[in-house]
Amino acid sequence: MVIFSLKKSENTITLNDIFKVRTERTKVSHQKIDVTKYVVHVKTTSPIFLIFSEAYNDFWKAYLDDVEVESAQVNYFTNGFYIPKTGEYDVVVEFTGQRYVFYGGIISILSIASVAAYIAFETKINYLIRKTLRTRRTQKEEPIEDNGLTTKQKVE
Repeated sequence: MVIFSLKKSENTITLNDIFKVRTERTKVSHQKIDVTKYVVHVKTTSPIFLIFSEAYNDFWKAYLDDVEVESAQVNYFTNGFYIPKTGEYDVVVEFTGQRYVFYGGIISILSIASVAAYIAFETKINYLIRKTLRTRRTQKEEPIEDNGLTTKQKVE
């Protein structure tokens, strides 16, 4: 038993039309930019469903003419992208989660550098404060004659 729905413009259709084998070929080639980015070159006469064999993850995105193509889970474990465009064009497939790793790395490096600078400057500042306090204490304890008055008397 075959159940098939006709389009609004169709009145009748034959079984040969339903199970018609397409003879035109879709040509697909790809270039690996890095482990998170691919450029897929497509030449087709009909819309295609591009199936990307990496494990399914929402962070895999496809861009056609700088517009994001929505992803779908295919065969329970892979990413698929429906591309309605015909002709010859390029699709960029990219793992956008890598951006978060990059930004996280930059934030981590800046944080570590900030903590190291704080520790270095705090140690230097504390050293200078202690040195200044020791110098002042030493000056207060050693009386120096100046016009008959000691330093202790001048401070009080």
